[in-house]
Amino acid sequence: MAVPPEEAVRLPKVGCPRKSQLPITPIKMQGWLVVVMLLTVVGCGDSSQPSAPPSPKAEQQASSSQPKFESPVAGVFRKDTPPPEEVAGKNEPEYPAQVDALHSDGSQDANVQQRIADDRPPLSEKRLQANGISRYDGRRLILLSDLPADKVAHLPALADQLFAALEAHFGPLPPASDGSEFKVTGHLMADENRFLAAGLMPPPGYTFRQGRHLDYQFWMYDQTEDYYRRHLLFHEFVHCFMTCESGMQDIPPLWYIEGMAEYFATHRLVPDGQSVARAEFAVLPDGFEGFEGWGRISELKRQFRRSSTSTSETLPIPSLPEVMPNTVANFQADDQYAASWALCWLLQTHPKYKSVFDPLIELRRRDEFIGQNAAILESVEDQLRIDWLLTVEDLEEGFDAKRSFPVHRNGASASGSKLKVRASYGWQDFGLQVSSGDSVRITCDGCFSVNDKPTRWVSEPQGVSIEYHRRQPLGKVIGIWVADDGLKISPRFPIGRSATVNAPFDGSLWLQVNDSSASRHNNDGEVAVSFDTAQ
Repeated sequence: MAVPPEEAVRLPKVGCPRKSQLPITPIKMQGWLVVVMLLTVVGCGDSSQPSAPPSPKAEQQASSSQPKFESPVAGVFRKDTPPPEEVAGKNEPEYPAQVDALHSDGSQDANVQQRIADDRPPLSEKRLQANGISRYDGRRLILLSDLPADKVAHLPALADQLFAALEAHFGPLPPASDGSEFKVTGHLMADENRFLAAGLMPPPGYTFRQGRHLDYQFWMYDQTEDYYRRHLLFHEFVHCFMTCESGMQDIPPLWYIEGMAEYFATHRLVPDGQSVARAEFAVLPDGFEGFEGWGRISELKRQFRRSSTSTSETLPIPSLPEVMPNTVANFQADDQYAASWALCWLLQTHPKYKSVFDPLIELRRRDEFIGQNAAILESVEDQLRIDWLLTVEDLEEGFDAKRSFPVHRNGASASGSKLKVRASYGWQDFGLQVSSGDSVRITCDGCFSVNDKPTRWVSEPQGVSIEYHRRQPLGKVIGIWVADDGLKISPRFPIGRSATVNAPFDGSLWLQVNDSSASRHNNDGEVAVSFDTAQ
């Protein structure tokens, strides 16, 4: 849904008025002394920086933790002091400096975690205007763009909402070493030549396809779809938030950094009668409308949905160890972003994994993150490997997290056992462990419903031909094999009333009533299933 154009968000300044704004009235000398003493204690003026500068040690740590580069336009990326009329913060709202980690003498506690200093270059309003670039201010984002105002003016206000969501999840950010408040400058470009002429582009070696961030700045090209323009901006903003304590020098593995950026950037707009739409972040799209250009689930399934239904083949779903590496330097393909999003979504949505992986939220440094993650995996990796494969195989827009996650069965089932498969659940463990080449005869019986509108759709194990899902009748009993080590999964295969199937590898048999993982809430009933095995 299109977002109505908004005025740039400008919050009122706080702090002392300028000297020229002070009322001049005759007062007694004692009153002047009081005023002078107060100004000496609390300070005055427009700067949001702390009155005491950070210690040389703090400055050295901040400067050594981030890459330095020169702009192709001389002087633009240097911290040279510009003329007064070109100071970036001239028209910015002011906020109290965050100096909790600094003592009154400017010294710093060695054990206090801090953000890197804000080294964003000054902005020249003259250069912006000369090159057709407009500036839109929010509390957490200065957005520079050459797009029409109705496309971008509302984005800083949405970034403010995203910042609140990130702090609610990760906790408050630590203070910066220079006392500055967290704020990002974003460059949203239709014509990058305008930004190059204005001296706003990063150097030639700092390349990107769609978007890229560096410390408290990001650059991105315009996108065709309104949704994906917002999504990419949110993605880069999350990167700035998650890496602001180390400047990309000591961060968690890339699967987590990219996956969580994708997780929070996936959003929907909810009109609530206010001048600025309310955004919900970290959502799972419930369809394609309103999420144009997103396509993460489609990217995951582009390959394996075309695979044969033969049980002798393996679906090309990347295994958990492939998606959760500790050593990948950068992503080369779109499916890596899609897989990292899916993994982070699973860990944040599945009730079991959310609770056990929650300690990772507080970890910002690479080694401590990897160590804690390894300790968590010791207790859950075997099951998580299987759940990852089955969830990705069944994942669709609108996935019902209450009913469609895999259901594990305690204990093995003996040949001849009769078990129940519920129509309202996703993949269900049949409790059958087999070796490669084993032949299994499966028999199903019972009635159940797979819809309740306008009336109940009663089905038997062979399904109903009035509607199909993934090329099989709705309600038909289907199966899938998962390897014992959780590294391989077969394509799904039809069973219906009965079928004899051969195991393609050592593993377990999983069953479900064929239906969309987004539409199980109106299913009811169960199927009685029995099996016999032969070597």
